[in-house]
Amino acid sequence: MFGRTGGFGVMRLLSLLLLTAGLCACATRKPVEESPPAPEGFRAVEWTEVGAFGDTGDFASLKEALAASLKWARAQASLNPTREVSFGPGKIALARIVGSLETLSAAAAASASIQAFEARVREGFVPWKAQAAAEKKLLVTGYYVPVIEGSLVADSKHAVPVYGVPRDLVNASLGDFLDSLAGKTIRGRVEGTKFVPYHSRNDIREHSALDGKADVVAWAKNEWDPFVVEVQGSGVLRLPDGSEKLIAYADQNGLGYRAVGKILLDEKKIPREKMSMQAIGSYLADNPDEVRRVLDSNPSFVFFRVSEGRARGSLGFPLTPGRSVAVDMRVFPQGAPALLRTHDPKRNEKGDVVSDGALSRFVFNQDTGGAIRGLARTDYFWGQGAVAAEKAGAMQHEGEYFLLLPTGEFTAPTLQ
Repeated sequence: MFGRTGGFGVMRLLSLLLLTAGLCACATRKPVEESPPAPEGFRAVEWTEVGAFGDTGDFASLKEALAASLKWARAQASLNPTREVSFGPGKIALARIVGSLETLSAAAAASASIQAFEARVREGFVPWKAQAAAEKKLLVTGYYVPVIEGSLVADSKHAVPVYGVPRDLVNASLGDFLDSLAGKTIRGRVEGTKFVPYHSRNDIREHSALDGKADVVAWAKNEWDPFVVEVQGSGVLRLPDGSEKLIAYADQNGLGYRAVGKILLDEKKIPREKMSMQAIGSYLADNPDEVRRVLDSNPSFVFFRVSEGRARGSLGFPLTPGRSVAVDMRVFPQGAPALLRTHDPKRNEKGDVVSDGALSRFVFNQDTGGAIRGLARTDYFWGQGAVAAEKAGAMQHEGEYFLLLPTGEFTAPTLQ
């Protein structure tokens, strides 16, 4: 995906990075007898441990999400029959995920209701609980598709550029240099004979670092709206004539994401119990002189493309509200089915986040995100619109995640 430019400088820097990574790993590794690692991965459990479930969603959305995962998994397995996907610290054959989805699909076709479907799942599947190190609790957050006002051409109301992928952005696959780093990528740019980090948000917004290097794919009314789209991964651009376009994630500058809410929490500008994307947006609307300082505290910057249709996840298929989840695909198997139990969030009259009861759903691993890391994180997709925005902004609850694998076929997947 990238050209070979700045040859010697790039190779020298990458070699240094790889060597340094290897040395650090050796220097910090502790003897097993001194500090045994906590169990981490997926643990097969009895249905009694899952307890009462009772899916709170509709059957049609479940079938839609199931069909999308199955279509993706079959296509990938046909391209590479021996392909494996992540399963905690190890791997599992993608063919096994295909089998799980096919069995679920047959159960859905034979069931007249979601209750009958759940009964078949309990009879034919084993739940595998996601377990992070040191028994860390699963944190479930929410995301949605924001709708922002914008234009495809600049005018007096729309003057903030939304950028496409820069032509000088380089994606370097570290696995090309060292097998142990397979699947890891760094992004940057070539400066002379050196490979350096890409421009930060401050460079781009304050110093016009992308002038002549990236196309402007759309224009927004303010800085906050496209930032919200960055955080959510995609959004809908409502044009002046009332028509809509999807602005979807295309790439990122490679710099680490930092939650901008932290600076406002640390400065006591927003109380922790009222913190949300909506609260941050309201604060910045009331304090426009703070916009650049607050947003620039996050050096990460996302580039977009304009397209048609619905928001798509990392598998390339449209996301299903209430059924698609974003997880860390380095430890969760792509496309796999699961049970997710958490709380349905809402805010009381004071604006504090409270639970509106249990939220129990059959879900599918169909997306990922820069801030979703490890076995203790899941991001739940709420859909599009004001209600979805409010739910996603308020959602930050503990939960439980159970991967679903058919009974009899699985004891313990081979770990490598």
